[in-house]
Amino acid sequence: MRSIPRSALAALALLAGTASAAAPRGPCLRFQALFPAADAPPATLAACDAALAEACDAGQRRACTALAVVLLDGEGLPPDGRRAEALLDKGCLQGDGESCFRLAGRDAAAPRRAALLEEGCAAAHGPACLAQALALPPASPRLRERLDRGCDLGVGEACRRLAALPPPAAAPAPGAGMGAARAKARGRPALLERGCTLGDGPACTAAGVLVAGGIDARAPEQAATRFERACALGDREGCARLSLALLRGGGVARDEARGRTLLAAHCPALGAAACLDAATAWLGGPAAVAGGNADAALLDAACAAGHRPACLALGQRAQAGDGVPADGAQAARLYDLACEGGLADGCAALGVLLRHGAGVPADPARAAALFQRACQAGSAEACREAELQGGGEPR
Repeated sequence: MRSIPRSALAALALLAGTASAAAPRGPCLRFQALFPAADAPPATLAACDAALAEACDAGQRRACTALAVVLLDGEGLPPDGRRAEALLDKGCLQGDGESCFRLAGRDAAAPRRAALLEEGCAAAHGPACLAQALALPPASPRLRERLDRGCDLGVGEACRRLAALPPPAAAPAPGAGMGAARAKARGRPALLERGCTLGDGPACTAAGVLVAGGIDARAPEQAATRFERACALGDREGCARLSLALLRGGGVARDEARGRTLLAAHCPALGAAACLDAATAWLGGPAAVAGGNADAALLDAACAAGHRPACLALGQRAQAGDGVPADGAQAARLYDLACEGGLADGCAALGVLLRHGAGVPADPARAAALFQRACQAGSAEACREAELQGGGEPR
C-alpha cells in the first residue's frame, strides 16, 4: 500500500484536532448532546462512560466516536489511546466517517490509513475526503473528485484547493452532464466564496483578491469585507491585505493606527518585495519588518534594498545553515555588506570567518583589522577577539 506523504499526515493531524472543536466536552456533556431526550441521564463520569459504551455496543455509532474523543483528549476520564482506538474501529465499522477519519490519524492504524480515509469519505465525512485528496499525487485523476466531494460536504479548504486546480481538459458544456447552475457553482470565484463561507481564511483572501482585481463587477468594499473575514479566521495574508485597505481607505474607512498594527504583524505574508514596499510607504522603512526573525526571502530583499541589519541576520543564517544552505562564502559576503554599512557586529563576524578560514581563505591580517575596527565601534566581542589575536589590548 502506498504510504501517505508527511505533509498529508500533518494536515490529517490538524484536521483531526479541529473536527469537533465546537463539540461539548466531557463524557456527560457529550452523552446529553447525543441523547437530549434521555429520561434519566447518567449523573457521574463513570456512569456517562458506561452509558456511551453501551450505546456504542448497541450500534449508536456516534456514541463510539464521542467516547473515543473523550478518552483521547482526557475530557474528565483518564486518557486511554488503546481503548479509544478500539472504539473508533467499532464506530468506523458501523459507518461513522469521523471514527474512520480519527482512527486514520493514529500511528497504530498506519497500515490501514488509506483504506480508513476511503471509508471515511465514502461515509460522507468531509475532512476524510480532504485528507485523502492531500495524500494523492497532483496528477491523480481522483484528486478533483475527492476535493469536490469534500467541498460538497462542507470543508472550506477542499473548496479552495479545488478552485486552485486547472480547469478540466474537456469541461462539459452546460446542460451536458453537468448542469449550467452546477458548472457555474464549480467556477473558481464560486468555489472560493463557498470556501470562505465555510470558514477557510485563505479562501476568503483569495476571493477578496479576485474582487479587488476586477475579475467580477462587485465593489471594492466587498474585497475589504473578505479580507476582514480572512483576518478574523487567522489568515495572515488576509490581515496584511486588510491593513493596506485600512491605510489607503480602499473599500473601508481609513484607520491608520489599526492598519499599521496589522501591517507590522503580517507584512511578510504579502511576499518580500510587496512587504518592503508597504513597510517603506507606511512603517518608516525595512527596519519595521526585517528583523532577525523575518523569513529568509524578506531578509534577502531587505539586504538588496540596502538594509544592512538584514544582511547581518541573513549572514548569520548562512553561516549556521539556519533555514538556508550553509555557505561560508555567502556568509562572508553578507557580513562584508553589513560591515561596510557601519555595523560593528558585521565586521566582527567577518573577522571570525577570516581568522579561522571558515568557508573563505584565512586572512589573519584582515581579520585583525576588522576586529580593531569593530572594537572601536563598540563591539565588546571584537575587542576580545582582537586581544586573543594580538596578545594585548587593541589600540
